[in-house]
This record gives sequence, C-alpha cells and structure tokens, in this order.
Amino acid sequence: MELLERIGQRLRLQDLRILMAVAHAGSMSKAAQSLNTTQPAISRSIAELEHTLGVPLRDRKVDFILGRVSEPIDEDIAAEVLFYDRTFVVASPHSKWSRRRKIELLELAEEAWGLPPSGTLIASLVADAFRAKGMDVPRKGVATGSIHLLSALVASGPFLITLPGSVLRFGTNLPALKVLSVDLPVPPWPVGLMMLKDRTVSPVVQLFFEFAREVTKPLTR
Repeated sequence: MELLERIGQRLRLQDLRILMAVAHAGSMSKAAQSLNTTQPAISRSIAELEHTLGVPLRDRKVDFILGRVSEPIDEDIAAEVLFYDRTFVVASPHSKWSRRRKIELLELAEEAWGLPPSGTLIASLVADAFRAKGMDVPRKGVATGSIHLLSALVASGPFLITLPGSVLRFGTNLPALKVLSVDLPVPPWPVGLMMLKDRTVSPVVQLFFEFAREVTKPLTR
C-alpha cells in the first residue's frame, strides 16, 4: 500500500511518456531528440521514476561491454575507445580479383556478394558506400550475419564479402582470405569498453581491461 500511495502521489503522465520514449528509442539521447528536449532532462525524469518505484531501470547484471561504441553515449556510461575498426572487401586467394593491384568498386557491381542483413547499421553503412561510388547495392548473392558462413561462401565460390579488420586479425577457424585493393568508403567504427560510471571495477575486470588494451594496440596504428 505504501508503494501504491507513493506512486499515486508522485507518478506523472509525463514520466510514463518519457519512459515509453526511452524504451522505444533504445537510449536516453535518442529519446531526448524525439521529445525535443535535452538528455539531462530525460535522465532526471528516469532517476525520479526509479526513486518513485524503488527499482533501478538499467539492469546491472553486466560488468562491462566490449564492442562497437554507439554515439552519442548516454551520460551514465563510461566509454573507452580502444581502436577504430575498418571494413574491407575480401575474396578468395584464387579469385580473379585477388591478382589485381587496384580495383574500382564499380567493377564489382555484377559479382556475387555476401552482405550484412538489411536493417542493420553495418548494412546501411555498406549500402551508403556503394551509393557513394555511384552504384546500387549488388542484388546477386546472400545476406547473413554469420561471419563463418560468409567465409565459407568465399572459400567455396566466387563470392565477395565485407569484413571488419578486427575479424581478419583475431578471427578463428577462418579459411584463407585475400583483402582486395578496393576503396570501400565505410567510416571506421569505434570499438571499445563500456560500463556504468558508478560501477565498481573488480581486479578481474581491471586485468581484462589491461589485456584488451595490449591486444588491440596493433589496430591503433
């Protein structure tokens, strides 16, 4: 009854509207844009809602995330960029294109491609890269998010695929691959460590951070 009374006295319709906007947008910054307000204002409303309900709205089961850093970053998240990941066009070493020293992307328009699934961010970036070179997204080929399936397609046939440099360096059980000398204007993507600002770092997590910084040093060059 105490919780219900507190909710009845303090919960406003605007709070629910903001909560729905954050859930729909996926971040406080995007919700602020959709509501034409500022991120600090959204953060304050969420904090007040947490206090009213007596529960935190951001799950704290994860110590940290190692992956692509999406911008803008929520104000309660600490992010450390380790390197910027480039995207390359890759073929089989036996492909006719592997023997070319310089290739224009337009020359590859009629080739069979393995591309990221439509609707994903990387797919939109690759599509923009094709359009920037004056061509449509190739229609011949397949779309999948499985790196190993894409690699198998390259190994078994005349497919071209796009892969991030980090996969080419650290990927396991990959077949022989050849990076083609072709300009694919996809902007390098920041990859790093993310965690809540007020979360205590355990010695094990700190050791992992140090190891991650050391391993990714070659990719910063």
